[in-house]
Amino acid sequence: MTERVLALIPARGGSKGIPGKNIMTIGGKPLIAHTILQAQASQRINRVIVSTDDEQIAAVSREWGAELPFIRPAEFAQDLSPDIDVFRHALNWLREHEGYVPDLVVHLRPTGPVRRIVLIDQAIGELAAHPEADALRSVARRLEGAFTLVAVDKDAPGTLVAARRNSPLVVGVGEGEMFVADITEVVVTGLDPGATKLVIESWTPARGLRRDERT
Repeated sequence: MTERVLALIPARGGSKGIPGKNIMTIGGKPLIAHTILQAQASQRINRVIVSTDDEQIAAVSREWGAELPFIRPAEFAQDLSPDIDVFRHALNWLREHEGYVPDLVVHLRPTGPVRRIVLIDQAIGELAAHPEADALRSVARRLEGAFTLVAVDKDAPGTLVAARRNSPLVVGVGEGEMFVADITEVVVTGLDPGATKLVIESWTPARGLRRDERT
């Protein structure tokens, strides 16, 4: 059984689309609190850390039981800061300052609070059971059919490419708001989330508040 499983919840304070969204009250709780509580309720996650550059988000996260061992540097909290830099900063800091190196890291976005706890544990178990895989991410079935399209070929204008009933199952990467990765792949090789070998289907196609914004 995997012993050290870290939940890393990224929540920067510079949202422009919805200012202060990570601590906005949703369903009677700050948005980020839903994800913190889900991570705490997991049977396989044994450490929950929030990575933020914002003192107010840090204070709210502590109130709901998350650890804040560091404040994320501003250079890793920009509009276009990639997730891998946030991961590497957190994991390198923990190794250098605490000697803590988890076996797996679970990325849970606070902007995707609609998730089942059992699915988190199932995802961790799936990755642990497949040592040949570097990572696992959650996906959700698309509500719209990507293969029901109209051709733009000038020789056949208006031609239907594929009927929906004959098209393959289409899922949205990132819809499920969960990503589980092997620690070595994140820190050493800079794992590209797009190269994930395993997927697990979310129970709902619900989207986050602003999926196009960095957390």
